[in-house]
Amino acid sequence: MLGGDFETPRGDWVFRGEGAFFFRDPVQRDGPPGIERHTSFQGGVGADRRMGDATLFLNALYQRAPGTATPDEVSVVFGLSGTFSRGTRTAKAFGIYNARSESAFLRTVFSQEVVENLRLEGEAGVFLGEGGLALGLLSDSDFVLARLRVYF
Repeated sequence: MLGGDFETPRGDWVFRGEGAFFFRDPVQRDGPPGIERHTSFQGGVGADRRMGDATLFLNALYQRAPGTATPDEVSVVFGLSGTFSRGTRTAKAFGIYNARSESAFLRTVFSQEVVENLRLEGEAGVFLGEGGLALGLLSDSDFVLARLRVYF
C-alpha cells in the first residue's frame, strides 16, 4: 500500500484529504466466482466548519477497484450537528449518497439530558433507492427508536 493524507485549516474551515493505492489487492471478480489481484485506489476529500455550537461536515469518497462489478464508486457524506440549551440537548442530522446505486441513507439523532447522568435519546433513519449496492440492499430497513441512557 502507498498512501498519504493532509489536513489544513483555512479561516473557519478545516480541509482534509487522503488516498491510498493497494497493489495486488485481492478482489472478487465480476462473473464466475474467483479472486483476481488488481491495483485499487481509495481516497477522499472533506471539509468541516464550526458555527458557534454547531459543526457542518462534507466528505466525498472515491473507490476504484478494477475487475469488480463496481469498478468505480463515488459517495458523498454530509451532516450537521450541534449542542444547545447549555449542553443539555444535542441534535445531529447526516446522510450518505452513493452515485453508482443512486441510493442514500438519512439519519437524525436527538438527545436531551433529563437529569444529571440520564439522557432521553431518539433516532430515525431512512434508506432511499433500491440499487444493488449496500445502501440499496437495505431499502426496507428504515427505523425509529427511543432509548433512555444512564451514565455512571
